[in-house]
Amino acid sequence: MGKDLGLRIKRNSEEFYRLYQEGKKLGLANNILAFLLLSAIEEMSKYFVEILISKCGDSTLRKNIRSRIYNEHIIKYEFFLALYYIMQSFDTEKIRETTGRLASKWVNIRKRYLINVSHVEVKFEDLTEIENYYLKCEEIEKAILELNKDENCCILNTLVNIIRRD
Repeated sequence: MGKDLGLRIKRNSEEFYRLYQEGKKLGLANNILAFLLLSAIEEMSKYFVEILISKCGDSTLRKNIRSRIYNEHIIKYEFFLALYYIMQSFDTEKIRETTGRLASKWVNIRKRYLINVSHVEVKFEDLTEIENYYLKCEEIEKAILELNKDENCCILNTLVNIIRRD
């Protein structure tokens, strides 16, 4: 990963979160606030994966992951959540179950903003839940930066196996 790419991705995430905070102060609808938070999470997911890829150095793994994470929103959410739960030492089955459920929920929330088909407002509890995950970013980043090359590759392989799409 070019150092500039990683910094740009991280700044994008921080900017989305800043906009979320401003929107909250202005009393914007929860659908809009959720979209901003989810966009911040997507960017952090890409940032984390880019750190892991650069530290691992496996070009095959890099191609596999990049081809997936830059194409689908659900994959970005699943990677973010899986990283969070890997750092919490959850077992693989629990990670699969939780990331699949939450990522699908987040995609549906995101669609409410983009398509605006649903007149159902995003619940305050859902917004709080998403923000609480986002606020764990520094903790996840710190843990990733402390990993060695083998640990980075191991986590990437685990992510690929957890988020297997056949």
